Amino acid sequence: MRWAIALVALLMAVSCDALPGDNYRDIYFTNHADVPVTIYERVATSTYSPHRIAPGDTFHNQVLVPRVRDLSQITARRRFEAKTESDEVIYCRTFTYAELEGLSWRLNIDRALTCS
Repeated sequence: MRWAIALVALLMAVSCDALPGDNYRDIYFTNHADVPVTIYERVATSTYSPHRIAPGDTFHNQVLVPRVRDLSQITARRRFEAKTESDEVIYCRTFTYAELEGLSWRLNIDRALTCS
């Protein structure tokens, strides 16, 4: 009988998103620039693998997000940069998780260089 109670408690925890573990969000990068770009994602401790995106194409990736109910509670920021094949930085933005959520996790890469 104890195992049945434990199983019900586990199922309730899973359905309430209360278990620890990885929490990913889908993120999409669309290249609105007129040249191929390589997108880099930077966080305080590392730079993730770069991805090349042709003009007009969209690249889908996943971002690990801390498990919280309200993304505005997270103070960490994520920085995204895009470079051309000649190493020119044409896009540079830093976002909070709440800002990314507000953009529906869709970033339009263009020649708007704004490192903020």
